Amino acid sequence: MALGEWGDNETRIQDEIIKTVQDTSRLVLYSATFFLPRDDGSLHRGLVFPMKGPAICTLSLNGTPVASRMSAARQLLEAVASLHQAGIIHRDLNARNCMWGMTPMNSLSRSAKYEFLGRPLRQEIPFVSIWKKGELVSSVKVPKTLQTEEFYLCDFVLAKKINDLTTQHGYPPMQYCSPDRLHKQQPSFACDMWSYMTIFSMLYLEFTPFPTFLDGGVISGMVECLGPLPEQWKGLHTHPGGLDSWYDQSQSADPKRDLAAKIAYFRPDVDLAERKHVQSVMSKVFIYDPGERLTAVELLKDPSFRAIMDRYGC
Repeated sequence: MALGEWGDNETRIQDEIIKTVQDTSRLVLYSATFFLPRDDGSLHRGLVFPMKGPAICTLSLNGTPVASRMSAARQLLEAVASLHQAGIIHRDLNARNCMWGMTPMNSLSRSAKYEFLGRPLRQEIPFVSIWKKGELVSSVKVPKTLQTEEFYLCDFVLAKKINDLTTQHGYPPMQYCSPDRLHKQQPSFACDMWSYMTIFSMLYLEFTPFPTFLDGGVISGMVECLGPLPEQWKGLHTHPGGLDSWYDQSQSADPKRDLAAKIAYFRPDVDLAERKHVQSVMSKVFIYDPGERLTAVELLKDPSFRAIMDRYGC
């Protein structure tokens, strides 16, 4: 857990989730806590979680059937809806916080676990004065044979109740962050929905929709795809490198790089009807005005979203 004023926020918000969220089946929640002593005599809290994985990445998507990826998209949206219905904003939806399930290994011997996962690779922690010898342990590589169809959302360190009076500083990674949050707007359920749709796009297209390599970064990618940002946001950008051209209302989206073009480019294997459904879903959430984005519950009921899920048996 992090130090400072917000050090126990994840424990606090997870306790709130356990108490108020009706369906926690797709949320990765702690099962126990423990403490380790620090150099200064204080205690460092650790949380114990069930084993899940792997997280979304290009490697984990490669070879994963589209039906499995769309099932993951539906399960993730249900998880987000369950949080929102309890008045909780996640605030950090990104690929590293979303993961497939893993076949339980509790009944296996240690040697049998090593056969599936390999032996832990360890490296002594250098150059740090700690109270006893410590080791870094590399992440487990979950083989496809152990991956299940269940899909989960984790990491609630930035999460908050919608009516919390104070909010700790923090954003999801830039490619998942909604443009309103990058223009000094308050966190909202709509911010989570923008981040969710970025993950949906990654699951469907195998790529995030807005490139980060353009001059101006991911916002330039948004403007290229969706058109100019609201003019009233000019001067509110929270990070260095803002461009006046983002707010130029005489500009428009690049038809070679808009949502329809991206879907056609990355999914040439699907028919026009499916592309239109996917474009409809994306365009109902990738909206600059957070008040106009579909909510999680609305998206679950959306005819185009349902049509996509039905096509893939989800």
